[in-house]
Amino acid sequence: MILFYALLIGTASFAADTVVVNKRVLQSFEAGFPDAAEISWYQLPGTYQASFIAKGIRTKASYRNDGTLLNFSRYYQEDHLPYYIQLNVKEQYPGKKIFGVTELSSNSNSGDNLDVEYYIKLGDDKEWLTVKVNNDGEMSVTEKFKKPASVTVK
Repeated sequence: MILFYALLIGTASFAADTVVVNKRVLQSFEAGFPDAAEISWYQLPGTYQASFIAKGIRTKASYRNDGTLLNFSRYYQEDHLPYYIQLNVKEQYPGKKIFGVTELSSNSNSGDNLDVEYYIKLGDDKEWLTVKVNNDGEMSVTEKFKKPASVTVK
């Protein structure tokens, strides 16, 4: 999914430089992310996507043409991860270091709240892991790679 968004942004970056953003989308964006900086807009079929910095965190948000927020993703380090998740991950994976977090949030099917998933990249001298943590705190390994013997983590 992350690769898909990266490819989508890369492809969209070759489009025209100026994107005229729908008024409803812009109002919704400004209400939801009033402190956004370094904003770039991309228009896709039926949606708009904003890439920006909010509170020091790289963020991307997608909106329907009617201004409804579809989803957003944030990319950050361990210090922005909710503390209870940090504790649970460190307890489940002792000796592993957290290298980065991708947080994916989307409107639930009912539209009443956001479903949030955290993809946490962990590593030690022997392997890389990506651990998914959902709204309920359930954890599962989504990726696991062994490192070559000559690679060390500092």
